[in-house]
Amino acid sequence: MARQTYLFKRGGTYYFRMGIPQDLQARFGRRELVCSLRTSEYPTASLRCATIVKGSTIVKDSKYWVPLIALYSGARLQEICQLYVDDIYQHQGVWILDINDNGEDKSLKNQSSRRKVPIHPKLTKLGLLDFVKKQKDKQEQRLFPDISLSVDGTYSGTFSKQFGYMLRTTLNIKDNKVAFHSFRHGFTDALRTVDTPDSVLKSIIGHGEKGATANYGSAEHLERMKSYIQQINFPTVKL
Repeated sequence: MARQTYLFKRGGTYYFRMGIPQDLQARFGRRELVCSLRTSEYPTASLRCATIVKGSTIVKDSKYWVPLIALYSGARLQEICQLYVDDIYQHQGVWILDINDNGEDKSLKNQSSRRKVPIHPKLTKLGLLDFVKKQKDKQEQRLFPDISLSVDGTYSGTFSKQFGYMLRTTLNIKDNKVAFHSFRHGFTDALRTVDTPDSVLKSIIGHGEKGATANYGSAEHLERMKSYIQQINFPTVKL
């Protein structure tokens, strides 16, 4: 996959490069702007680059979708980062995230983590299904191919590092209690707010007990989960 054209590496260090519009080149006395990102690691350089580029265009890549999927599904970071394009589909009339370990580069926390989770209507409204189609049209296997494997063999390790940097720098959040996993806690609290039965809540977030997967993916069970998920609303989240 091609990396961002405004990033390049020289002498072991990544740099940011952006072309100057032709009508402004005379004023700047050059055709492009270049500055050091002071890192040799691509994930860190990519995130720092994203904090420089501002405008009306929203780049809907992993940094856009992964937090939103976590907020509206309660899925764990690794579960989201390792999703395949084919893991999002319509089952029994319901659009779902199929969280599984069907792949050599996939892993789950435990047996109960394997589940089908109805997609929140907010994600559909924001264009998640369109994003899935675009990835499929590009013949991508993974939904987020821009997330590389970290040294520990997980995709979450790479994204967690990027997200932590953004919290500390872009958002200036220094509280160690605030982390990516906070999305999962927030979603779980929201399920309780709409009086989701404990058995349904556990099925949604992957905390089921032994034998609880007997109705995994059944139409009735999916509709029941969907009925509670679609009630969840975060009024302070402006998208």
